[in-house]
Amino acid sequence: MRNVVLLLCVWPLSISAAVSSRQSAAPTDPKAVVEAFFAAHTRGDVAAMEAMYTPAATVTFTAPGPGGALSVMSLAVKQYLGWFQGQFASRQAMRFVVGQTVVHSQGGLAVAWIPLQVHETMKDGSRKDVRAVASLHLFRDAGVWKITAHAWQPLAD
Repeated sequence: MRNVVLLLCVWPLSISAAVSSRQSAAPTDPKAVVEAFFAAHTRGDVAAMEAMYTPAATVTFTAPGPGGALSVMSLAVKQYLGWFQGQFASRQAMRFVVGQTVVHSQGGLAVAWIPLQVHETMKDGSRKDVRAVASLHLFRDAGVWKITAHAWQPLAD
């Protein structure tokens, strides 16, 4: 009986510690989410990227359409990650350098404005450097910031 009582006293503490350690692994600051998000882009770690989005998040960006004109595309996260995985695989390396990020947050809502440099090395060894700007809308749920909307656009030089 004493073992049962001891187990009932200790068990909730072990659950609390497990939940706490899981939450502490996730960034608790919106700016840290931005840094972790683009570090995952550089690694091509789509699993880490996906974990930072809410299930219904959207990704909107501009891409060359018919005739080369830029058109706006909006994708679900899984579609975007599939597209990104193809882009990442077609290059020898991609490195995302985050510029001076501006984050506005209040309560459980944050908006981040992120200037980027994307350095790409193609399979043939040629290099391509792209300036871009991105924005992330984040919500805090149970102490963890998640991306609800992600938009980006390459900038003309």
